[in-house]
Amino acid sequence: MPIRPVFNRMPEYGIISPGTRETFTENGLVVFRSAYSTREISQLRKRIEQMVRNYQPDPADAADPGPRLRASASDTSFFLAADAFDAEGKLTCSKMRAICEIGHAMHDQDPVFSSFFRREQLLTMAFMLGIKKPRLIRSRCIFNRTLNGSQPAPEQDAAVLYTDPEATLCFWIVMADSKPDQGCLLVAAKQHQSPLRRRLREVNGSLQTDELDATPLPECTTRLMLDAGSLVVTHGRLPYLYARNNSSFTCLAVAVQVIDGDSSYPADNWLQRPDEQPVQGFTPDLDKFPQLAPSDKKRRR
Repeated sequence: MPIRPVFNRMPEYGIISPGTRETFTENGLVVFRSAYSTREISQLRKRIEQMVRNYQPDPADAADPGPRLRASASDTSFFLAADAFDAEGKLTCSKMRAICEIGHAMHDQDPVFSSFFRREQLLTMAFMLGIKKPRLIRSRCIFNRTLNGSQPAPEQDAAVLYTDPEATLCFWIVMADSKPDQGCLLVAAKQHQSPLRRRLREVNGSLQTDELDATPLPECTTRLMLDAGSLVVTHGRLPYLYARNNSSFTCLAVAVQVIDGDSSYPADNWLQRPDEQPVQGFTPDLDKFPQLAPSDKKRRR
């Protein structure tokens, strides 16, 4: 099922029209082609490839994700396919093919990612889509490898980044032209108006999924075949998944999830930042993040 309309460019200054807001309200998402330039995509791809080259695979990165998820809240963590290592702790494939995802604090850890995500257009768009106090809480590099051939299950962002009232947006940026054998974003269009099905939270040091509604999530049948540089903005309750990536290409997409600082963020959410590294907005207090390059600090003040 196609999504209409798909806009051909990012709106100037991120100021969206009433029609665009209606599209988002109706479908749970809106798509902008050519939102990021070829140069911007190339710059971030080079940074991701550098991160992968410098990464030393660890069998722990393919084990129970719970401890690594908590650590990744304020760090950059690698998540590998469960069968990436054999019984002797050796990789069963190339390092690149073993990676499922990199996350979840690159927007605060790395000046290249910070510049890529902290754009005036995205801030304005978040405001115009109802986020009163936008806060960048989680960034991701999606590789979506599954060595055993399994297909990912649909999920809802609001289930893993719960707020009360619910107020979550995700900005997805396509890093490579979509192809049949190269995973792409699939969504259940218009199903953001259905209930939140579950919620991931931490209980006594362990991750637990609470069922909120027993109705199965609908199939994600809308396949978004987009060019590199396209931007997809999704509602926090929209069911989605990334199709399994069978190609040799590395990162399919990057994403940053935004919550509303005016909403309550429960203490049992799995993603909790330490006091010295609080969740920041699009114009953060850069003095708390010395890892950002001085040139980047100067430019953003």
